[in-house]
Amino acid sequence: MAYLALYREWRPRTFGEVVGQEHVVRTLVNALGSGRISHAYLFCGPRGTGKTSIAKILSRAVNCASPVEKGSPCGQCDSCRDIEAGASMDVTEIDAASNRGIDEVRDLREKIKFAPSSGRYRVFIIDEVHMLTNEAFNALLKTLEEPPGHAMFILATTEPHRVPLTILSRCQRFDFHRIGDDEMAARLREVAEGSGITVDDGAVRLIVRAAEGGMRDALGMLDQAAAYSGSLVGVEEIHRILGTVREELLDAVVKGLMAGLAGEVLDLIGEVAGQGKDLRVFARDINSRLRREMLDRMGAPRPESEEIDRLCRIIGRLAAAEQEMRWSTQPRILLEVAVVRAARIMSLGDSGTVEDMIGEMTARISELEGLVAGLGGKQVSSPAAFNVPGARPGKPEKYISPGEQGISSAPAGRKAGLPNPPDKGEIADPGIIYNVAASKKEVRPPAQSVEERPGQNPGVKNIATIFSRIDSRWNDMLETARKVYPNIATHLTQGKGWPLETDGKTLTIAFPKSGAYTPLAMGILQNEINIKELSDLIKSVCQEDLRVRLVESDKKPPAGAGRKKRSVHPDDVEALFGKAEDLPEEDFEGFDH
Repeated sequence: MAYLALYREWRPRTFGEVVGQEHVVRTLVNALGSGRISHAYLFCGPRGTGKTSIAKILSRAVNCASPVEKGSPCGQCDSCRDIEAGASMDVTEIDAASNRGIDEVRDLREKIKFAPSSGRYRVFIIDEVHMLTNEAFNALLKTLEEPPGHAMFILATTEPHRVPLTILSRCQRFDFHRIGDDEMAARLREVAEGSGITVDDGAVRLIVRAAEGGMRDALGMLDQAAAYSGSLVGVEEIHRILGTVREELLDAVVKGLMAGLAGEVLDLIGEVAGQGKDLRVFARDINSRLRREMLDRMGAPRPESEEIDRLCRIIGRLAAAEQEMRWSTQPRILLEVAVVRAARIMSLGDSGTVEDMIGEMTARISELEGLVAGLGGKQVSSPAAFNVPGARPGKPEKYISPGEQGISSAPAGRKAGLPNPPDKGEIADPGIIYNVAASKKEVRPPAQSVEERPGQNPGVKNIATIFSRIDSRWNDMLETARKVYPNIATHLTQGKGWPLETDGKTLTIAFPKSGAYTPLAMGILQNEINIKELSDLIKSVCQEDLRVRLVESDKKPPAGAGRKKRSVHPDDVEALFGKAEDLPEEDFEGFDH
């Protein structure tokens, strides 16, 4: 006898042999026992979960001359043997993928009129029924609604959403679930033992994970592994067949990412690529391993929410990279970039990009505040719009002079109240902080920001001011993007995107409608992660918390769009130093004004 593949040889022949579909089996057995057999059934679910197998068992059960316990077919009568061998005239199996037209359905309608030759029912099994054309569905509709009493339809599909509602409403629907890991592993061991194959527990776990709930896929992998290695199937054989990598290597990758060691992880990627492995499969395995790491940390008695949040962000980046790798001609580069960014997230405590630069800028601003306070008695608050992690957004605090505060800027532990500075000719003590403000006749606070000027509602921002701020800092934002998100910067500049308008909540970025690069740029930047990163860039550099919308525009982009250019917004100068007319005259000595 010719060799049969394991999934065909071990196909369930009774309801008791079906694995993982208890809800379907119990319903059908009860219906057979009570005689409440429907004229039409719809079996839907993922591939390899038993739809066709149960359809064949049901077709034998309704025609069996002496069914056994639980309504299963006996397998011994003439009807059962004929149906099992595919020689019965009472059971017709149709592949709708290759017989999808109206002519095939008309032929079926002619056959259904004839009574069964030996059994009680004429059963029509239509596999992949969603592939039928609309005309074929319409031709089937009336027959399905009022079939002869001896007819039964069993429709099977992996995509029930493509079946017309008029068909769905005339069938009893059964949703098949993916088979659980434990049930599948037990079935694989049973098949391996019955087939004379010795398989390691580790190999069984790998097959179960790769099958993703499909028993047919799992048995196919076991069959292939047995053909590759003989009667002994181990973990290494499964790795070679599936193109996956060892658990030890995945553990090393996760350990490197958690430690922020991007270089070590890149070396491991090079090792995997050198072995000819599929990097998409590798990226998927890394994400699965990171998921297990996240679940383990969440199950700890005191989970660290910050680390779990970083893991979630890393998983999101790698998932996006895996999706993009499907269409890329250089998937290795996409994976390496995603890994470097993921390592920076763990090492820098946040995104490892814009926020890192902002932290450095904030530290420099704080240093400048101390110098300004010591030289001129002024306190200059750092621009509130900088998106410093942990800081509360809002307006700059109102200026209060040291005298009004009643406190000094001396280090902690010093008493309030500073000595006056020494007179001319005297030597100042470098260890003492003097009250320089006392030598000034008047200390003027910085000018109020635009949001605090009299006559304006402090709760409503001027939309024109917001757009002016974004427009003037657009090239600064592009410059930051080149360092932080080079992919975004490339598509913004090559696509000649520019800020078109804002309503105070959403910034509209336009691309030339006739631009050759526009479809590609918009297609990539519309990605949810890229939109979020664009919004973060604008919030950090332009100091505005806005959503981002991309559109095509008939307008021409402004001259020089995308070119490097440095600019200073007038609001920044006023926020730091006040209006020029408000500063003391002596501050302008030596300048032409």
